[in-house]
Amino acid sequence: EEVKAPPNDVRSYRVVAMRNGLQVFLASDPSIDVASAALAVKCGSFQDPDSHPGLAHLNEHVLFLGSEKYPGEDEFSKYLEERGGDSNASTMEEFTTYFFKVNGPYLKGALDRFSQLFVAPSFDVSCVEREIKIVDSENTGYSGEDNWRFLQVLKTTVAH
Repeated sequence: EEVKAPPNDVRSYRVVAMRNGLQVFLASDPSIDVASAALAVKCGSFQDPDSHPGLAHLNEHVLFLGSEKYPGEDEFSKYLEERGGDSNASTMEEFTTYFFKVNGPYLKGALDRFSQLFVAPSFDVSCVEREIKIVDSENTGYSGEDNWRFLQVLKTTVAH
C-alpha cells in the first residue's frame, strides 16, 4: 500500500500486512540513529465494563511487566534503558497505544521483548495488585480535572 508523504519528506514509508492480519506501518529515516515501534490496540476506556472501570488502563500497566519468555518484571524497561531507550503507553477512549524507542542496533532485541508482552504476558498476581492501586491513584488524582470529568460524562453518554 502506498503511503502519501509531502514531497520534501526524505523518509521512506511502507505498509505491510502480516499473515495474522496485523497491519504494520514502517518508516525509515537514515539521518537518525534511534529506532522505535508502537502498537495501537482498539480497546480503550469506552470498552471498560461497568463492573470494572479502569480495566483497559490496568491492562496497559500490567502488559509491560513481563512475559513468559522474558519473565523479569523490569526486563523490557531495563533492556531499553541500557540501550538508550524508554517506553510508555496511553489509554484513550477507544484505543490503547504502547510504544518504545531504542538505539537503532538494538531494535531486533527490543521488538522481540515488546512482542512477547502481547503474545504471552505474565500477568503476575503480585504485580496486578500493585498496579490496581497505581491506576486507582492516577484516576483519583485526575478526578478533579475538568477534562477528566468531561471524559466520564462522555463515556456515560456514549454507553447509553
